[in-house]
Amino acid sequence: MADRLAVDKAYLIDTLKTMVSIDSILPHEERLAEFIADELRAMGVEPEWQEVAPGRPREHPYHRFRS
Repeated sequence: MADRLAVDKAYLIDTLKTMVSIDSILPHEERLAEFIADELRAMGVEPEWQEVAPGRPREHPYHRFRS
């Protein structure tokens, strides 16, 4: 039987509510991307930031695991 990932439902709901409240309609994606980057960093995951157009970032989270 596979192990299951524990999910903090309260955190998930609060985070989704915050994300939905952030104005991220084109071309205002940067504030949402900054929020997501901050949340990832708080979890120990460093996002790679790419600006696909002025003010229009794309993030790629990554984490280096120890072998």
